[in-house]
Amino acid sequence: MRGTAVFVLAVSCLLGAPALAEEAPTGHQATVYEGFTIEQIQKMMQGLGLQAELQQDENGPYLRSGAQGQVFFVTPYDCSDAEPRVCESFQFVSAVFTPTQPITADKINEWNRKYPWARGIIDEQGKPYLRNDFLTTGGVTELWFASTLRIWSNQLGKFAVFVAPPQ
Repeated sequence: MRGTAVFVLAVSCLLGAPALAEEAPTGHQATVYEGFTIEQIQKMMQGLGLQAELQQDENGPYLRSGAQGQVFFVTPYDCSDAEPRVCESFQFVSAVFTPTQPITADKINEWNRKYPWARGIIDEQGKPYLRNDFLTTGGVTELWFASTLRIWSNQLGKFAVFVAPPQ
């Protein structure tokens, strides 16, 4: 009797599983990329409703954007020498925050333990900022990038409150 109950339960779970599955991405969302150009990142960000202004400094091109009321930058790394320059890693970096009280290493470590998706760092002037690296090694999709950007945006908002809680 017990064996029959287990069998019925197992079959019920298998029959119900498709209802819980997400739809597989199609088209461009299903394309696997081994790297992106900075212009592709810009286009994806704009497609998600964010401003993404292409800028240039002595290190090369990067994007200036914002989310949750905070400015951030997207910097490419590990780029090919040939044009178009396809890059295998990128870094989201926030502008520095102005905390309501001095931020200590213990406070930043508290953030880093609680929120592993983006690292809190203190610069040379004692100002906190947030950073997140992402790699395309092994292949990623546009859907993956959108999810990564959504998590980053969420972390920016949380970090702003963490370092400068509303009074």
